[in-house]
Amino acid sequence: MVIYYRNKFLEVFGVSMLLFIFIIGWIIFLLSNVDNLFWVGMGKLMPAIGIIAYGLYIWSHYLLAKAKGYSGWLTLLALINTIGLAIIFLLPDRRKTG
Repeated sequence: MVIYYRNKFLEVFGVSMLLFIFIIGWIIFLLSNVDNLFWVGMGKLMPAIGIIAYGLYIWSHYLLAKAKGYSGWLTLLALINTIGLAIIFLLPDRRKTG
């Protein structure tokens, strides 16, 4: 596994998951019937944050495929979400050294 791509994968995947958790927390907070105008106003940003988070998630698929020595075309597996990530994780490494 290429160390550079592995480290970048961990960074990008972590940021995308943090953004997804932020969105889920925002939804739960709004469902608790809180009338805080700041959190209600954040609703205008949530679609943009979601698009950024999903873009980072797809980029993390690319980085993981490159780290394992495969083509970047395996990024298309990101379209089937966590199943695609599991498939890439289960593929054997083509490069055994960093």
